[in-house]
Amino acid sequence: MKKKLTLILAFFILHTLSWAQNLITNPGFETGATFPYILWYSDASYSTVMSVTTQNPHSGNNALLLDVQQTDPTNTNYYDKIWRVQCTQSGFSTTQGEEILISFWARADTVHPMQFGITKNSSPYTEYSMEEVDVTTEWQKYEMVFISPVTGTDIRLMFYCGSSVGQYYIDDISLTNAGMSDVNWYANADQRIEQIRKDNFVLTVKDADGNLLTNCDVTVTLKQHDFKWGTALSFDNTISADETWYRNTALTYFNNAVFENAFKWPSMEYSNGIVDYTDVQRYLDWGTENRIDFRGHNLVWGGKQAAPPNNYWLTPSWLWNVSSDSAYTLIERRVKRELTYYKGKIFEYDVVNEAIHEEALADWLGDSVNVMAYKWAKEADPEAALYINDYANIDGSTTSKYKSYISHLLSKGAPVEGIGIQGHFGTLIDWPTVKLRLDYLGDLGLPLKITEFDMNVPAIGMTEAQQASQYAMMMRIAFSHPDVEAFLFWGFWDARHWIPGAGIFAVDKTAKPAADSVYNLIHTTWSTTATLKTDQNGQIAFRGFYGTYDVRAVGCVPGKSAEADFTRNTLQDTVELATVITGIINSSAAFSLVLYPNPAVSKATVVLSSNENSAAEYVIMNATGQIVKRKSALLSMGENTLELDIQDLKSGVYEFQINVDGKSYTSKLIKSE
Repeated sequence: MKKKLTLILAFFILHTLSWAQNLITNPGFETGATFPYILWYSDASYSTVMSVTTQNPHSGNNALLLDVQQTDPTNTNYYDKIWRVQCTQSGFSTTQGEEILISFWARADTVHPMQFGITKNSSPYTEYSMEEVDVTTEWQKYEMVFISPVTGTDIRLMFYCGSSVGQYYIDDISLTNAGMSDVNWYANADQRIEQIRKDNFVLTVKDADGNLLTNCDVTVTLKQHDFKWGTALSFDNTISADETWYRNTALTYFNNAVFENAFKWPSMEYSNGIVDYTDVQRYLDWGTENRIDFRGHNLVWGGKQAAPPNNYWLTPSWLWNVSSDSAYTLIERRVKRELTYYKGKIFEYDVVNEAIHEEALADWLGDSVNVMAYKWAKEADPEAALYINDYANIDGSTTSKYKSYISHLLSKGAPVEGIGIQGHFGTLIDWPTVKLRLDYLGDLGLPLKITEFDMNVPAIGMTEAQQASQYAMMMRIAFSHPDVEAFLFWGFWDARHWIPGAGIFAVDKTAKPAADSVYNLIHTTWSTTATLKTDQNGQIAFRGFYGTYDVRAVGCVPGKSAEADFTRNTLQDTVELATVITGIINSSAAFSLVLYPNPAVSKATVVLSSNENSAAEYVIMNATGQIVKRKSALLSMGENTLELDIQDLKSGVYEFQINVDGKSYTSKLIKSE
């Protein structure tokens, strides 16, 4: 069966931005004058001369030269220092809600940091949107997208270059708009989700012998999304009650994971040549048992510009004690060794992490080490998906720098195959800006993944209700954006979260409102369950979310099930109901469990088989681990039947657990309307 892509492809190209007339006056300085640009520097500690030069312009005959001759050597605060030399142009007019692109070409006598963007043109001169770039000795194009916050002329284009003495050349400045931002984009998220995350499926159902099941009631239930909903995980070394809860909660909520620290180079190879795979293997064994794939985060992390030991936790300390040639070889060894070892076990990697912020390795060894890391990775495991990962893109000031760097890697032949986007928000989410930046990065044609999401709840001052709303907003933005293929939280429990209060569970494991909003979106709002009757051809047709489905016969062959995959890459068209529906059963236990119908509306039947008389207790728990029903039962030798009254439960996914002789057996129970 072939899926139709017409609507999906239409959504993929809708965000391509088309820019209109330039709003800037004298963009190429061909008038020979600096007007209407204004130069300002803060005090006598700073001195700059602005002029038009004919020396090697980008195009035409002229370019602007900012010759920064003096800065304050006692000021070592980059963010305070850089704004103290400013070149501005104002007088143009924008409309609030317009999508605007700033672009310009620049070069310098040596590498200099620069900030550029849009500020208010009157007191208090608010910075509306700023980007950070490193201007090199070669002409390069720099750009930024933003949404105009004002209507009228109280807005200005701004260049900050007060961080270092030297010459900055600027040419061909452009400020253009692409029309008004779609104010209804977020409100229409459900419509987009319906079109890009769901499809019409047809499934032929057979019994274990291959015979068509006709006129048979069959339930189909989404078991696991094709879209990756994940979290960073940091396992404890001992299996305690807290650890058991932590792992089970991760399974209840998510279908994907990323190593928080275990896969990082210093964690795996603390001493040169002594590699410890045991910690990572714990995660992979657990993931294999529970059908959770892990992202390999990360292979190469460049470190800060500051000298070691400040960045030993990013890159092993011993690496800085060898020659540059040896370091290059050791990085190659790291990449090839790990991808070879984990081939077929880990399917996706952040090859280079935070390359535009953590630049110490590239500064030392040359940027080619990042290019080669991707080539080494592809050589070692051609099937693995190779991502780049960085921060301050949807929530900060380096979106264009990130996009430019990815373009640079691609131009050098680096097989970058996906874009990892961190989202560690320190402010409330502005969905139009997030959407525009996702569009902007998506124009590279690579899949996007939100790889590290959280919000600094205490710093922002959010209530728990606001946190729930904001987390749900970011999930809806991502799930309704056609270029985004995954969404991973950077942890979910405050006891193991790098930002106190940012988890969806408190330290005492109490579920916050955000836990409910996260769970309900993934497992209720964005889930599919239906009971259908097969036709004369043994077929059922339904519309649902892409993913893996549990298919069960209710009346014809109760207690039998199968799985069907309806993903973007796999559309299964036939299943044979040959699997007995059981909980998680210890192979040595003389016990079996069958629960049907599942989903159920008001009652569900549990069939228990035992070869001994036993006292038992069963509980039904909701998504946050709270017990909503508890009952004792006496089991006799042979087959036992329990009727579960679930009429009073809200619709959703529950866990049925029965405890017999100190052992626990579980099965998912789905309550439908």
